[in-house]
Amino acid sequence: MLVQTDLGCTALTKVWLEKKLGSPAKVNRKTIWGKFILNEIEKPLNSYPPTKYPHVLKLQITENFYARRGVILTPDAERNINILIRDHIHDLFFESIEFLNEMQSGKKVKITGAIHTFMERLQLTENEIMCETIKKSYYRKRLEINEAVNQ
Repeated sequence: MLVQTDLGCTALTKVWLEKKLGSPAKVNRKTIWGKFILNEIEKPLNSYPPTKYPHVLKLQITENFYARRGVILTPDAERNINILIRDHIHDLFFESIEFLNEMQSGKKVKITGAIHTFMERLQLTENEIMCETIKKSYYRKRLEINEAVNQ
């Protein structure tokens, strides 16, 4: 039997987890996403304010897990899950561009076209994550790496 709880989330987190875990999301230890979410769940010790996130994803966990750990996602847990997924998407894009740049023997990939291709491949839209957000994240990470290499 499955027990259901809600995860307050961004549009990006909702779309990503629905693709990876289904809708409602069946959370178990068979995927990295399920493992992370289960590690964030705890027994209710306090009452928590309603989520600050605009979207809600229904999560299903086993009754056995519920009996052992509970079914509450604190605001901190919700934030951790949303940040993990956002950072994962940004890292995926960065690695894609770096790989393409290596494959093109020094010829730089056009970032805007690469963002659109990346988003199409992952079936993401501007409603989930803005192209400009991905672009800025890429340039920040590139700058961090260049600074680390030059020290």
